[in-house]
Amino acid sequence: MDTTEKTLQLDGMSCGHCVAAVRKTLEHAGVTVKEVEIGSARIAYDPAAVRLEAVTAALEEEGYPARVAE
Repeated sequence: MDTTEKTLQLDGMSCGHCVAAVRKTLEHAGVTVKEVEIGSARIAYDPAAVRLEAVTAALEEEGYPARVAE
């Protein structure tokens, strides 16, 4: 498995509940969660199995618009 790591910048997070909700959403999206804190998440995933666009769409649907950090 060829994994890629990305850091996502997340809007709408303000508390521990948000961190837990983002972690759960990422796990259901099929990525390995490396770290989640208010405002960002670091993930690892296999691009052949998971589309990054699907991950960010799942986060946005949950109320946390996401973009890849530069």
